Amino acid sequence: MNFFLKSVFLINLSILISLAIYHVSLIILSRAEKIGFRYRLRLGQFLLLASLLIPIVYLSLPKSKVVAFEKTILSQEMDSPYLGKLKKDGSRFALTSQQVSENLQAPRSLEGLVSVFHLKDKNIQHALIVIWTLGFLFVFLKLCKDFLLLRRTLKNSSLIKKIGKVRIVVSDQVLVPFSVILDAAGYVVLPSSTIGDRKVFKIVLSHELQHHRQLDTHWAILTEILKCFFYINPGIYLWKKNLVEYQEFSCDESLVGENRISSYDYGYCLVRVAEDALKSRRNFIGSTCMVENFRNKKYFKSFLKRRIEMFPKYKVFRRDRSVMFAGAFLSFLLAGTIAYGAKQLFKTPVALEPNPGVAKYESKIQEIADKILSASLQEFNAKAGFIIVSEPKTGKVLAVSNFSQDLQRDKKKWALSYQMEPASVMKSIIASSAITEDIASPTEVIDCGKGPYKYGNNLFHDWKPFGKISVTESVVQSSNICGIKIGEKLGSKKLAAKMKEFGFGATGSAESFPEATPGFLPSPSDLTEEEYVGLVSYGHNLQAVFHVTPLEIVQAYAVFANGGQLMKPIESTNSKSTTVRQVITTKTANEMKSILAEVVNNGTGRPAKSSLYKTAGKTATAFTPDAPKSISLGGERNIASFVGFAPVNDPQVVVYVGIIQPKNTPDGQPHGSEHAAPVFRKVVEQTLGYLNKE
Repeated sequence: MNFFLKSVFLINLSILISLAIYHVSLIILSRAEKIGFRYRLRLGQFLLLASLLIPIVYLSLPKSKVVAFEKTILSQEMDSPYLGKLKKDGSRFALTSQQVSENLQAPRSLEGLVSVFHLKDKNIQHALIVIWTLGFLFVFLKLCKDFLLLRRTLKNSSLIKKIGKVRIVVSDQVLVPFSVILDAAGYVVLPSSTIGDRKVFKIVLSHELQHHRQLDTHWAILTEILKCFFYINPGIYLWKKNLVEYQEFSCDESLVGENRISSYDYGYCLVRVAEDALKSRRNFIGSTCMVENFRNKKYFKSFLKRRIEMFPKYKVFRRDRSVMFAGAFLSFLLAGTIAYGAKQLFKTPVALEPNPGVAKYESKIQEIADKILSASLQEFNAKAGFIIVSEPKTGKVLAVSNFSQDLQRDKKKWALSYQMEPASVMKSIIASSAITEDIASPTEVIDCGKGPYKYGNNLFHDWKPFGKISVTESVVQSSNICGIKIGEKLGSKKLAAKMKEFGFGATGSAESFPEATPGFLPSPSDLTEEEYVGLVSYGHNLQAVFHVTPLEIVQAYAVFANGGQLMKPIESTNSKSTTVRQVITTKTANEMKSILAEVVNNGTGRPAKSSLYKTAGKTATAFTPDAPKSISLGGERNIASFVGFAPVNDPQVVVYVGIIQPKNTPDGQPHGSEHAAPVFRKVVEQTLGYLNKE
């Protein structure tokens, strides 16, 4: 459905812009008076076809097949101050200037228009398609009615001659000669009044046969079909008017300009046919005729006058085919540029308005989260931060705390709509998906290669060289390369399906919770297989094609704590819980509990270990979307986070902590282990203490 709406929008836009380009081209060509009308006609036909086909091509091809650049992705996994440091220049990857331009955001003036195609609620999309379908059916039924009238007219006509595949027929039911194709046969239909005048008969027949030679009848059918699909677009009707005009000029040029018929005789015949056309306003469907029956009589006479005035100029027109080929090349080039530019409107998801309403939380737990977060932000001299506490068995959101030094930021629960890349939290989701699909097992050994990994156009790195390690160790030690290799086993389609099952994207966990917004999950068709698997498995937001919101992460990790079931997030005062789906098997969920507990015991999350409760979780270091380098580099590495649950044997709370741009650290860099994990531990201990959990 999304592809359909995007296609309709892009083609409609392309039709309008290409029409404007055609008019500019005609102005330029009119100054070069020696350029014939047949070339101007072909230019218009090429440009119309390009405006129809190229948007579909761009939407159908994966993005990298259109523009591909090699990127070097350095390790983002710096969750522990003991695990390594970034390069001195702080760089993540190398980009070309052309690639930087790829990351430009959609103009704000277009946000309302573009957001139609990213609506989390499908009702408006359904309504748009229903409205379009009703209009299509109305126009199509009218087309069928006119088609039956044409068929009846041809059936009642008398065949007088055959020229090749074209049948010459005479009818008493028509006043104006016309040409048409029906049932794979060409027809020239002549009024019976032309039979008595041999000269008029010969000229009219020559003109209509020229329409067949120029394939004007095929274009007449095409424009009628396009009217069915794009009936609301005024550009289609203007295109038809333009093509009809230049078809007539082109026929005149061929017959008069090449001395096949004298100007006097041709003009006489044209005026006589025009007089008959003024008596009859009927124009048969999918046909082209010597004098089109324009509804406006003033315009009709003006067009006839312009045609006759052109007779003396036809003899000086060029017959240079290079002009046509140059025009065709320019047409496709311009149309391609239009389609590519329009496609960029959809590449960057526009931020949606948060869901309406204000949720109620557990007051004491909210107080605990607020107090701990406030103290932690002061301790780390951080720009901002958030804490979300949820009950995994019911989906109740017990607390949402967020503070920021930015006075422009809304005082509401902005953390629920905060767009960020998931970073290393994806490793647990990828591993659990592969395990539950029987593609991998916790003990399976993966060769991480002890160095850089070239995958597609991306060059990935780990924070330290890993050789052969198990799936469990890849999560515990947070190996980027092993995570990607596990994602390879899933493939883009299974990976996309599992991401949706975990509650990410438009119809996921953040679909309706107050003040929340869903993240954006790209379609596998938007990227190549290597880009999709690599960047999504890595949790990376390059070119703004993939981001999540904190509530989605909380609910996804609650799946591990809740036997593999995804719960719908609800307010703490709501007594009715809803199970959305079984995402992973209970066995896999238990295995992930053990793996995430090992992260705390012996991996990157050791500071989250509690002396009171057995904890489990995952560290991550993400890149914010609003950082100074977010456009060119995908964001600076400045969100230290930890998400986990406790107690491991019977999880009662899931907690997600994010500390944004902490300053007072030895190396000046954020670390999930140093900044977020200790905060997680404090929230868990005090929350479970309040709930009297042992």
